[in-house]
Amino acid sequence: MSFSLPACGKSKLLDETLKRAAKAGVAVIAAAGNSGIEEEHYPAAHKNVISVTALAADETLLAPFSNHGKWVHIAAPGVDVVSAVPGGGYARWSGTSMATPVVASLTALLIDYTPDEESKKVQKAVLDGARKMKQKVRAEKGIIDMMASFTELD
Repeated sequence: MSFSLPACGKSKLLDETLKRAAKAGVAVIAAAGNSGIEEEHYPAAHKNVISVTALAADETLLAPFSNHGKWVHIAAPGVDVVSAVPGGGYARWSGTSMATPVVASLTALLIDYTPDEESKKVQKAVLDGARKMKQKVRAEKGIIDMMASFTELD
């Protein structure tokens, strides 16, 4: 399940829904937000969610708008991403909402690659496969690395 939405704050209903998703083995990935701050952003900051922030165009540093902090797990490309637009056609977009589908796609590919593995093991492979970031403002686990994540499952 992939969430790219404005911060909605903590709520009992959201908490219960995310707990049930985790219990059912559903991987939940959410955008960390585009305010350039460390403040937690829900649902991305929920303990049962992989939170995603955006890399700058050089893909080594976070984009300046990216929320960050210990609660943010992983960074993925999120600047000038080509995407479909309503009414047809394509445009370039930037944001953590562009980075989140990259992580969700990797998670789906890993689930397809190892259908008998538990969701938690797949999610762990996504995070453990990440490359460490050297900058102070960063995603806790680092930068998405698809090949390394596949290797984590072998």
